[in-house]
Amino acid sequence: MLKKTFPHIDGDSFSAYRAAEAWCQEQGYSVGSMQRGAPTLIYYGDCDVAKYRNISPAERKSAIGTIEGVGGRFRDGPVTVTVKNVKPV
Repeated sequence: MLKKTFPHIDGDSFSAYRAAEAWCQEQGYSVGSMQRGAPTLIYYGDCDVAKYRNISPAERKSAIGTIEGVGGRFRDGPVTVTVKNVKPV
C-alpha cells in the first residue's frame, strides 16, 4: 500500500486536491469527481469515474485507491492519496 499526503497552499483553495489529482494522472490512474464528505475513487488506466454516490458497491470495491480530505473536505486542508495495489508493470 502507498500513502502520499499533499499539503494545502495558503490562499489557494483546492490546491492539495489538484496536486493529488495531477500526481494520480501522472502515475497512469483515473480519478473520479470530487464529492464533499466522500472519498474520490481511483482506478487503473484511462476511464471515466463518477462521483462516489453514483458508484455501485461492487465498483467501489474494485477501486485501487482513494483521495481523501480531512473531515471529508477538500477545500482548505491536506489530502491523502491511498493506493491499495501498485499498478502492474
